[in-house]
Order: sequence, then structure tokens, then C-alpha cells
Amino acid sequence: MDIPLIHVDFETRSKASLNSNSKDYVGTDAYAANSTTDILCMCYQEEGSPGEPTAWVPGNDIPDCFMRPFILVAHNYGFEKAIWGRILMDKYDFPVAPVGFICTMAMAMRNNLPASLDALASALKLSDKKDKEGHRLMIKMANAKRYRPEKEGSTAAKNHTEDLANLIEYCRQDVRVEVQAFHHLRENYDPVDPIEFLTDEQINCRGIRVDVDAAAAIMKVIRAEMKAEEVKLSDLTGGQVATGRQTAKMLTWLKEEGYTDADLRADSVDYAIANPGTLSEKGQEVLQIRRKLALGSLAKLDVIASNADAKTSNRLRGLFQLYGASQTGRWGGRMVQPQNLPRGGFSDTEVEALIRMLSAGDADIVKMLYGDIFAVAKKLIRAMFISRDHQKLIVSDFSQIECRVLGNYQTV
Repeated sequence: MDIPLIHVDFETRSKASLNSNSKDYVGTDAYAANSTTDILCMCYQEEGSPGEPTAWVPGNDIPDCFMRPFILVAHNYGFEKAIWGRILMDKYDFPVAPVGFICTMAMAMRNNLPASLDALASALKLSDKKDKEGHRLMIKMANAKRYRPEKEGSTAAKNHTEDLANLIEYCRQDVRVEVQAFHHLRENYDPVDPIEFLTDEQINCRGIRVDVDAAAAIMKVIRAEMKAEEVKLSDLTGGQVATGRQTAKMLTWLKEEGYTDADLRADSVDYAIANPGTLSEKGQEVLQIRRKLALGSLAKLDVIASNADAKTSNRLRGLFQLYGASQTGRWGGRMVQPQNLPRGGFSDTEVEALIRMLSAGDADIVKMLYGDIFAVAKKLIRAMFISRDHQKLIVSDFSQIECRVLGNYQTV
């Protein structure tokens, strides 16, 4: 008997966020594991079946098609896989896990086509398109901090029946688009390599072991240091700039102090510090603070420390995107960007000593020995990725791999 393909799409809500620009951002697995995450609706359609996608909401009976083996087809399947296992099976007692997965996003990226379903539909000139008004509704309902239909008398409570009906229609439309994209890609483009797809699934499911406690300890020290630096920043600028995020205000203040660059990018700041010219001493101090507070790489430590999945399993999952580098087809990095980690520079003995000191809150000793504590934290990011006990983690890299491979294909 052939195993049926079933196209599936979920709409969910949570206090966690999948928006990488949100302060509540977590990865897919951590989102699914979050205690506030729940399913609003699921729409599905068995491959080859006539009619419209069917909707399921919590409280409904388990559909018969999910009582037997099936292959789940989805766009960005990792999300559906995580929600299926963490919520449908654990919370709503669905008895069967998918025996396999097909990802239309991977199919698109394999052929250098847009990753987002909306952009893909346009690129393929599909007759079905995503519902933009429905997308706005989905964003609103997904935020469990703001959209609270359980709160009696709230606007969400008054509108929830109508909102949910509209959300279900939006979800149905996503399934229609995904089904049409699946057919078009399967019939007209190169297929995804099954070995690569399975490897990707295994890598992201297994994850990478991380030192959550050490990352949390370092971030505790760094947050305290950031507050201290922001107090200095406010004092130096007479209260005109209160935080490192106020770049427009900082740039305006610095211009009055003799700063000549048009922006506060890292290379501009580094150049001005090395070549202050007419920049005042106060301006130079503010740039030093700006350089410390603008270390975006420290956000990687925060992701490791705050990731709910990592806290329970000591592993970060979903770190790689199959065909993420569309021009070359190699894996792309996600969340902490493991393919783009700052260089370390400390010996194993120094790493152990620094983690002990920072875990004990001895920031002053670290600053006395090494100077800039922000630079120290940046160099410790690689040390957060650890091997199993009594094993070694071997790190290697290809130097300019794309250029070298392309060179071998070059013809004169």
C-alpha cells in the first residue's frame, strides 16, 4: 500500500516568538516546547484528493487520515514537525507521527527560488496567492501576550469567533498555495536530494550540545556591565543619550563633538577611535562605549542562555537551513549562526578559568587581567559549544570553498 502524502499547515499562538527581531525570539523547537504555545487551527489536504483543505481545531476528533502512516508535506517543514510532536501528539493525543517529510521550501531553495511561500507563489506565477489581510490577522492572533481571548470582556474575546473563522480561511489558502507550489516544483524543477534532506533532518533534530549555565552566567555579568556603561553614556552626553540603541541621538551628539563620519557602523567607529582627529575626548569615550554595546555577536550568548529547549536538553536545535546559501546550495546558519562564530583565542585552561570567574561574578578580576570584558565574552562564544563527556569536539573549516570549487569548473 502506498503511503499517502498529506499537506499540512498550522496556525499557533504563544508568548514566545519566531520573529528574530523580537525580544521574545526563540528557535522552532524552543517555540514548540514553550508552555504557552498552542494550536489555533490546522488545515490539511491529502495529495490527489478533490475539494478544499479540511480544518481541524483543538477539541475536534482526530481525523481518520492521521490514524495511519502518512508523509507530511509542508512549507518549512521543521515547524510542522516540531508542532506535531510537541503539541499534537503530546497534548492532543494524536497517535501517529509522520513517517517522513517533504518540504516545499527546500524544493524551492534547491532551485535558487524564493524561500517564502508568498514570494515563491509570485515567482512561479501560481494562480493561488497568500492572503495578505489574513497574514496580518495571523500575526495579531499569534501573540499570546496581546491577543487574549480567554480574558473576559477583552476585544479579543468579543471578536474571537469571527477572527478564528477568518484565520482558518487564511490557513486553508496557505495549504492551497503550498499544494500548487508542490505540483509545480515537482513537475518542472530538480528534486531535493533525499540523502541531503535526511541528513539535514538528523542534524537539526540532534542539535549541538551547549553550556547553558556558562552562557547564562556570562550574560548576567554582561548585562550588569551594560547598565554601568549606559550610566556612563548618559553622564557623558548630559542625558541626551541613555542607551546604546539610541543611535540617531548618539550620532547627533557626536557630530557636535567633532565626529565626521555619517554613521556608527563598526568599521566607522573603529576608524574614528584610531584616528580621532577633531573628535573631543568625551566623544572618544562615547565611541568606546558604543563599540562595547554594539557587539551583536553577544546576542548569540543570550540565545544559548534563554533557549527553552536548550535549558531542558542542553542542546540547540534547528541551527542549519538546507540550501540556505541559495547561490551555492550549501547549508545556511540560523539562530546563533554557527558558521559565523567569533574566533576564540584563549587556551582551554584560560577558558575554564574565565568561566569560573564569570560564574562567580568576579568581573573586576577579569577586567584587571584581560581589559575589555565585552571582548572577553565575545571570545568565549565558541567555548559554549561543547562535546559529550570524555569526547572531543573537532572544529574544521574550508577556506574559500565556493571560490575554489567554482575555479575548478572554470573554462578558458
